Amino acid sequence: MDAIDLIGLLTETTLAASAALLLVLGLRRPLRGAFGPTVAYALWLLVPAAIIAVLLPAAAAPAAPMAIATVGASLAAPVPSAVDDSVHLVTWIVALWLLGTTVFAGFFVQQQRAFRSGLGQLRQRGDGMAQADSVAGLPAAIGLWQPLIVVPADFDSRYTPQQRLLMQAHEHMHIRCGDLQLNALATALRCVFWFNPLLHLAARHFRHDQELACDQRVITRHHHARRDYGEAMLKTQLAAQPLPLGCHWAAFDKARNHPLKERIAMLKQPVPSLSRWIAGSAVVVVLLLGAGVTAWAAQPSRVVSNDAAAVVAPALPAPPAPPAPPSTGLSAPGVAPPPPAPPAQPAPPRAAPRPAAAPPAPPKPMSSTSAPAPAAPSAASVDRMSAPAYPAEALASGVSGKVVMLIDIDAQGTAVAVEVEQSEPAGVFDRAAVDAAMKWMFSPELKDGKPVPGRVRVPIEFEASSTTQGSPRVAVELE
Repeated sequence: MDAIDLIGLLTETTLAASAALLLVLGLRRPLRGAFGPTVAYALWLLVPAAIIAVLLPAAAAPAAPMAIATVGASLAAPVPSAVDDSVHLVTWIVALWLLGTTVFAGFFVQQQRAFRSGLGQLRQRGDGMAQADSVAGLPAAIGLWQPLIVVPADFDSRYTPQQRLLMQAHEHMHIRCGDLQLNALATALRCVFWFNPLLHLAARHFRHDQELACDQRVITRHHHARRDYGEAMLKTQLAAQPLPLGCHWAAFDKARNHPLKERIAMLKQPVPSLSRWIAGSAVVVVLLLGAGVTAWAAQPSRVVSNDAAAVVAPALPAPPAPPAPPSTGLSAPGVAPPPPAPPAQPAPPRAAPRPAAAPPAPPKPMSSTSAPAPAAPSAASVDRMSAPAYPAEALASGVSGKVVMLIDIDAQGTAVAVEVEQSEPAGVFDRAAVDAAMKWMFSPELKDGKPVPGRVRVPIEFEASSTTQGSPRVAVELE
C-alpha cells in the first residue's frame, strides 16, 4: 500500500466511523430508556463494525463480454507536470498523520503511567484483590492480559461488608464483559483518528454508558442491594488521573454534571425484562448489519476483467531515437516507425511494403538567417497498455463515449496520478478509464540522457456497437 492508498483508506474509514458515531450519539438515550443501559452500551459496536466493513474488499463488477475499446495515447510534453508537487503533498500529509498518532499514543501512555504511579505500592489481599496506598478513584480494574482489581487503602474501614461485596462484583463484571479490552480499542482508535474531534467527544459518552451497563448487570444479580450500592458510590473518592486502559469505580467528567447523579437515578428504575432485552438486542443487531452493509456498499466498485470480458492491447515499442521521422504517428498496432537507415530484415507481413531507401541527400546549405535546430530530448512513450473494461450498464444500454485523461508519470514510468480532462458522456466511463490508466507503464522522457517525470494525454474511445475482432487498435501520435 502506497501513501495515496493510505490517505484514501483513512478518508473512507473516517467518514464511515463519523457516520456511525452520529447514529450512536443520536440513539443511545432513546434505546437506554426503551431497553436498558446494556442495549445502549452494545450500540457502540456500530463504530468498529463500520470501520471493518470499509476495510473489506469492495464489490467486484465483472467486465462485460464483447466490450471493444479503442485507446489512443498522445504525448503532451507541453502540459506542465504536477508529479513533484503531488508527491510532496502526499508525503507531508502522511508524515503529519504519523506524528499525530505518535503524540496521542504517548499522551495516553503517560496518563496510564501517572495513574499507576499514583497508586503507590500494591499489596496482595487474601480475596484475590490488591490494595493500594492511595484511595482516589478506587476500586479500579487494570491490566489487559492479567486484569487485577485494586482497592483503596481504607477499603475495609470505609465500606461495609455488603458494600465491599458489591464493589468487587462491579469490577469483576467489567473484566468478565471485556470492558478493559474495549477501552483499549477505543484508545487505539483515538490515536489513529486523532484528527477526528467527533471521536474524542464520543469517548466520554462511551465510558459513561459502560458504567451504566455494568451497574445494571450488578443490580440484576443483587436487586435487593440497591441502597447499599448507591451508598458505596457516594463514599468513593474521584480519581485525579484518567485511566485509558482500565475501569474506574467512579469516573469524573469535568464537562458535565457529576456522573454519579445519573447512575444513582438509574438504580431507582426497574430492571428491564427478558422480552425487552431480547427486543433491544434485535434492534442493535439490525443496526449493526445495516451500518456494516451500508459502509461496505458505499465503496466504489472494483472492475475486474477475465479472458472473456477484457481485450488486452498489444505492447507498444518505444519510439525511435532522434532524429524523428517526418511522419507524426503510428497508424497500425505494433508497427514501428522506419529507422533512419534501410532495414536489414524485410518488414513484417502485416506492415505495408516500403520502398527501398534512397541514399541520403546531401544537406542543403543553410541561409544566413537560419540556425541549426537543437536536438529534441527523447519524449515519453507507452511501454505497456491494457484496454479498460467496458462498464456493464453502458454496454447493455449501447452507450459509446470518449474519455481524455492527463496522466502524471514518475521517472520510473509508473502512473502516479490521473486527471480526467474530458468525458463524454460525463461520469459514465471515468472509473473504468482511470482504473486502467493506473496500471499502464511508460518509458519516461529523457533529458540529458536521464529519465524525468512527465505528463501524457491519453484519449480513450469506447464503442459499444463495434464488431472489431481480436485486439483493439492502439494508435500513438507524437505531438
